[in-house]
Amino acid sequence: MNTNAKTWLYRYKVGNKANWVDIGPYPRISLSHARASALNMKLMRKQGIDPVQQKAQQEVAKQAAEKAARQEQAKAAARLTVKTLFDQWKRRELGRRKDGGAEVHRSFEKDVFPKIGDVAAEDVTRAMITGILDGAVERGAPIIARNLLGDLRQMFGYGITREILPHDPTSFLKRNNFGKKVERDRVLRAYPGRPSAREIAR
Repeated sequence: MNTNAKTWLYRYKVGNKANWVDIGPYPRISLSHARASALNMKLMRKQGIDPVQQKAQQEVAKQAAEKAARQEQAKAAARLTVKTLFDQWKRRELGRRKDGGAEVHRSFEKDVFPKIGDVAAEDVTRAMITGILDGAVERGAPIIARNLLGDLRQMFGYGITREILPHDPTSFLKRNNFGKKVERDRVLRAYPGRPSAREIAR
């Protein structure tokens, strides 16, 4: 132990050269912990492992792992979530609608954001989309499901056009898969005019 700095040290010799390994400061590192560390390094030497080189390699590996973790965090932060993609789409395109995109925003707040709002847009799968649409159909809102599919397709299309996304998770999905368009047919069946006029109205 270095009594001036109050640091535990392990000393060993390689040939005529003395090497020192910093075990850690006292009292954060207890006597029993320091002894265990020294014994471990003594066993390492018997196995032909140099404690100094081992510690240097561990430090390099630790720094590499920390760097990789930071890079992964930065990469994740740079990826747009569905909510962020929607905000961009609304600001640049959806906002041109007569209501400024308010109705679509309300619909997404109810059905989309609670389920995938925080998911990276490029990670959204077709199964996630069908889960959202099926949920709307199951609560008795097939028209909302059909409209949602159209709006989701436009939003993801915006992302593809601007090379934000590599694929469209709404591809191959059809509106008729999520409820039939019955409202218009019901009105037409009640139309009192001639059958030929009813067919024209279709």
